[in-house]
Formats: sequence, C-alpha cells, structure tokens
Amino acid sequence: MEILENEFLQIKISHIGAELQSICSKTNGFEFLWQGNPEIWGRKSPVLFPIVGRCKNDIIQIEGKHYTLKQHGFARDAAFNLIFHSEDKAIYSLCSNNQYKQIYPFDFELQIIYELNGSELKTVYNVVNLTDKAIHYSIGAHPGFNLPGADMSNYMIRFEKTETLSRHILKDGLFTGENLMLVNQSNELSLDSSLFHLDAIVFKNMKSNWIELLEKSGNRILRMAYQNMPYLGIWSKAYCEAYICLEPWHGLADKENENISFPDKEGVLRLEANATNEHIWAVALNTMFS
Repeated sequence: MEILENEFLQIKISHIGAELQSICSKTNGFEFLWQGNPEIWGRKSPVLFPIVGRCKNDIIQIEGKHYTLKQHGFARDAAFNLIFHSEDKAIYSLCSNNQYKQIYPFDFELQIIYELNGSELKTVYNVVNLTDKAIHYSIGAHPGFNLPGADMSNYMIRFEKTETLSRHILKDGLFTGENLMLVNQSNELSLDSSLFHLDAIVFKNMKSNWIELLEKSGNRILRMAYQNMPYLGIWSKAYCEAYICLEPWHGLADKENENISFPDKEGVLRLEANATNEHIWAVALNTMFS
C-alpha cells in the first residue's frame, strides 16, 4: 500500500489493480472514497481495461479468433509494479505477458499515474503499444464516492454545459437499443437511488468536460474533469443511498443484437505501432465538506 499526501489530502493505493483505497480530507477526516462493503459493492475505484462493461457471452473476436474476457477486463485484479513514488505522485505499470495474451492477444503497457495538486487528485491512464502493429482497447474509470447523508435524493449532478441526454438501457450488462431521456436542455440531474434499478446510467455525446456532485442545497462535494473519455457512466447499487460512482470511459458494453469483431465496436480505440494514448480524469475535492 502506497500513500500520497499534502496539506489537504491523504491518498492510499493498492498495487492490486493500482486501485485507490482512500481519498481522505486532512482538514476534517472525511473519507471521499467508498470503502467497498462486500455486501453491497466490494470494490472502490477499479480501472476498466482492456474492455469497459460486458461483452456478449464474455467473448471478444479478434482476427477471427475468440477470446474469453470477463466484464471490465483483467487489469482491476492484476498486480501492478510500482515504478515511481514520491510524496505526492505514484506511477504503476502493468505489461502484457503470456497469461494475459491467452485472453487479450496484444503487447501493451498500461501505466496509471496518480498525482496530488492542492485539493485535486489527477489520474492518468497511459496505454502504450509495445509492438510494430496496431492494437485495440477500451479503458475506463469506476471510482465510488461516499454520500455523507443517508438519502441520495438530497444530491444532484451538475454538468458544465446545458445538455440533452438519454440513458442507454442495459439488461444483463448489454445494451438493449432502448433509450430514456433523463436530461432535457438542462445542466442538472437529480439523483435518486431508484434510478439504478435499470443498472448504470450511460450517457453518450456529452458536451461537458466536467461534472460536479453537489448537495441540492448547493454545497459542492467534488468536481470531476475528464479528457479523451467521451462516455459517462453513473452507477450505484439499486436502492443504495450510501455512494455514487462517477465513471468516465472510452468504451462501452456490447449490444444484445450485435455480433462484430472487437476492433469494430463502438468506443474501441485503435492504437498505432509503438504509440501511446493518454486518458485523464481528475477530481477537485471540497476538503471542508462535512
């Protein structure tokens, strides 16, 4: 377990999945990160790689071959190597090996970088192609944030810009093709735990580059910004009032009626030979929140 800290925040990170374990205010001791109750949702902030969501029958097709890949991929359970650690920055690395190539046949390095700057925690995902031919992947974040009160309906999401957004309906982890309007010419989405009986809220085609989590009274808990992550998932266990996951992605689950190769899926990125792609999400935290 590695620790990063400054005068505002203390951050804890596990080498398993390079997963955040704690984001704690040093001002008042408030724990921003969901602490992984296994009876509700046992994780805290997994990275989703090399897929986001679920593939149909848990199978991806690449160059005519089928590979079994479970929901959200393998990186969240992998042992990362710590390659740099200072008081306010840590860099973790995961590289392809024979085991991973049985389920994902590309040579890659995934670097996860955490860096503190004041009351902001910045997370960078660098995906590196280690070969002389193109590879394909998706990637996403899945951090859960504690809601201090016991009623999710006291909170809302505010978007940077006025949006018109439909949620794309999931059933058993796959998109059905149905849509349901949730945000209509507004920059706000009121939260309620009943929203999640249809699984995650998934938005595409957003104009906003950041969102905020606020009390409806106006007290801001955090602002999350994201780059090169064009989709947004919002999720909690249905009818749970304790936490909310804010999930910027570059990738999506499969559609129920779709049967196409992995490189042709919506949200899958092509990374050219020996190239690197960077994906960023950052949270600016109200460390005075109570």
